[in-house]
Amino acid sequence: MKDLVFFIPAQITNKYHELGDIAPFGDTTLLQWKISQCKLLVNGERIFVSSSSSVIKNIAKEEGVNYIESQNDNVEERVILFSKQIKEKLIILTHVTHPFLGHHEYKKMYDAFLENKCDLLLTVSEKKDYAFFNNQKINFKNEFIDRSSIDPIYICTDGAYMFERKFAMKQKHLLETEKISFHQLNKFTSIEIKNILDYSISKELITIFFTSNLNDL
Repeated sequence: MKDLVFFIPAQITNKYHELGDIAPFGDTTLLQWKISQCKLLVNGERIFVSSSSSVIKNIAKEEGVNYIESQNDNVEERVILFSKQIKEKLIILTHVTHPFLGHHEYKKMYDAFLENKCDLLLTVSEKKDYAFFNNQKINFKNEFIDRSSIDPIYICTDGAYMFERKFAMKQKHLLETEKISFHQLNKFTSIEIKNILDYSISKELITIFFTSNLNDL
């Protein structure tokens, strides 16, 4: 995977913890946890942490990965600019708020991206529920049916996005393409930390991450 790099945006404060992406997680921090997952696929030279925090800069140095200073809060703009500064072909943009999205899924994404020949591969979770948009039925008609029979809808998890450098370089928005493919996550790997409750539950699930067959969840 010498053609692959990881781009990890990180911030020092957010709504789920006063320490933001360096909140404690197991015996480490969320950021270091994510870095360690990426290191199972690539070396530190191909992992880039983007932040405006000197604390995060020091962590990146300690972990032997690259640090990119940025005051821009728009992650999309940051990664598009980043694509113009590297030579590697493929980029995975991933977030520390998805702690159970690990190297096995990244490897599956890598293989799927090469096979599908899409512009953008993104992580999704499948939902088989009655869905509405603007008070209009989306995936069902009028009768109640077993939800296992409902046409699924797919929700972008914001866990990871994979694309080619040359694609990002010419884009204003990464989603501005029809050539999008989905990488479906299960209920466990799709967990996202959005608030303090998610954070607390995720810490309790660390043991499951190491002991369970994630394909069965």
